[in-house]
Amino acid sequence: MKRSQRVERTSAAPVRSYTAGLAEQRHAYYCVLHEDQRFVDDLDILFASLFRDFSESLSPKQRLDAIRVSDERGETPEDDEKVRAFVQRWSLPPAFAFEVWCALYVARYGEPLRLRAFRGHITAPLGQSAIRASVEPFIYDLALDPQAEATRVTAELQERLRHQMENQRARAIERGWRPVPPRWRDRAQNKVIARRLYRRAVLQWSWNKIAAAEGRGTTPHTVEVSVRKWAKQFGVPLPSAPRGRPKTKSNSFRPS
Repeated sequence: MKRSQRVERTSAAPVRSYTAGLAEQRHAYYCVLHEDQRFVDDLDILFASLFRDFSESLSPKQRLDAIRVSDERGETPEDDEKVRAFVQRWSLPPAFAFEVWCALYVARYGEPLRLRAFRGHITAPLGQSAIRASVEPFIYDLALDPQAEATRVTAELQERLRHQMENQRARAIERGWRPVPPRWRDRAQNKVIARRLYRRAVLQWSWNKIAAAEGRGTTPHTVEVSVRKWAKQFGVPLPSAPRGRPKTKSNSFRPS
């Protein structure tokens, strides 16, 4: 089928106060997924199937030409369906399927093919300008104490920096940006829950098996409560009961 125009994206990021927290959760989940070589290989296969012109080593000029041709072609509904299937296969948040597309597009420029969570504090708000603050040249009075003068000058610089950052933060909040809620700032704990979700949704482990893998102090109930909460926020289904090893196809990877 001839590609003519881009298909409409099937995902739209929710505009809610916990968007920044969701970015932290997705960041942790993506990190866990990338620890699975089958996921990495499946992502490579997806990229190769959508952007065949980038499967070989390209010179800078060849790469830019290929990107230009790719942009002109756009995507077909079949391309979008491949991404949908990938999202479903790896229990990714459907509302953030655009992050898969972003990873694919960035990889065309030679960047590592890796999922990244956007929005929240992980990515700076769009339109944010660089902070520019410096010490103005001045004549040092030799009669003054060097330490006292250094303290005075740095205090003035600190005040200018604070003022610029407060203004940027206020403008970002007006545009809908929100800081990460305190309960989602613990990246180590986020990684623990993300791995639980991965083991339940992708590997289809039982609650007991997940708890046992974490060791003493973790109960199946604790695992289930945390996973169900994240699964609901992500919008991903969970298996109702442990299942056997899923069948695999020769042309694609399926988690097991």
